[in-house]
Amino acid sequence: MVGRFKIRHPDVYSVADVGYMIGGRVGREFIAIAYWLYMTCVVGSGLLSSIALNAISTHGTCTAVFVAVSAVAVFLLASIQTLEKLSFVGWVGSVLIVTIAVTITERPAAAPQSGPYDIDILIFGKPSFASAMGAVGQLLFAWAGTPAMFGLIAEMRRPQDFTKALLACQTVMVSLYLAVAIVVYYYCGQYVASPALGSAGPMIKKIAYGM
Repeated sequence: MVGRFKIRHPDVYSVADVGYMIGGRVGREFIAIAYWLYMTCVVGSGLLSSIALNAISTHGTCTAVFVAVSAVAVFLLASIQTLEKLSFVGWVGSVLIVTIAVTITERPAAAPQSGPYDIDILIFGKPSFASAMGAVGQLLFAWAGTPAMFGLIAEMRRPQDFTKALLACQTVMVSLYLAVAIVVYYYCGQYVASPALGSAGPMIKKIAYGM
């Protein structure tokens, strides 16, 4: 629907422009503020900058310092107005490094390093309400970037190909999400780290976060 709307209204660049079409200036400002808050939650759920710096430096300084450093870095990168300059980020495969690593390590990093241990794989667990809602929230935010697609379409050489690109992208993403989740959980079970990049031990954790 976003793709069809964009093709019919090529002057629309963001969801705020859609708000302007619906409700004029008031609609644009309202949608812009709502969109900003929404995307703050979406992006915030996936930003691991301060965690990455902690992991790489083995907690070299206060987390608040790393949060400040991350904020400056994100601000500078977010100031780049075109995605073309950031396309190299798409080739980073830190999750795949961890997925491969957990299959060749003797046991998960968080498991007892000697003696027997039980991975304890469960199809149906018994999480607390807060844990369950946290897991549901992660799944929702993982697929919640749809409003940002207006900007993506605007930078395509052929916006008419958006539907094909979307289907190809989502097919790869769903397959990758499932493969990574199944493999890591199969090999780590109850010892999966959160975030999962720490599941294969300190060295792989540093390499993955470095990537």
